[in-house]
Order: sequence, then structure tokens, then C-alpha cells
Amino acid sequence: MEIVSINNHEYDLNAILNFMDDDLCQMVKNDFPDSSNQEFVDEFCKLYYIRYSEVFSIKNVLKRSLLKKFK
Repeated sequence: MEIVSINNHEYDLNAILNFMDDDLCQMVKNDFPDSSNQEFVDEFCKLYYIRYSEVFSIKNVLKRSLLKKFK
């Protein structure tokens, strides 16, 4: 189990990957192929903020998902 820190909270990387935007993950993998897991998550969070204008959190991902479902 690999633990990563996001917004001062610790998460299991495999669990948090389920909530990550696939396109953004691919962008980070392409741009930073040799990054550590924590560096990967940090770069993902930066791109997430740029794309969605909010910090990455499970709460925000679930909120976004529910809003999309009811549109």
C-alpha cells in the first residue's frame, strides 16, 4: 500500500486513483514519466485545479459526478 498526501490528508494511492480524472492522469504520466507517486499526485492536483478551478478532493469529485448525473 502506497500512501500519498493530498491537501494535508493521507490516502492509499490505489484508492485515490479511482477518483482521479483519467485524462489528467495520462497527461501527468506523459509529462513526468519518472516521477515518484507523490510527485505524480502533486502534478495531478495542479492540473485538476487548472481544469476545474477547485482543489482536488474526493468530496469535490463526488459533487461534480452527481451534478453531471442530474443534468
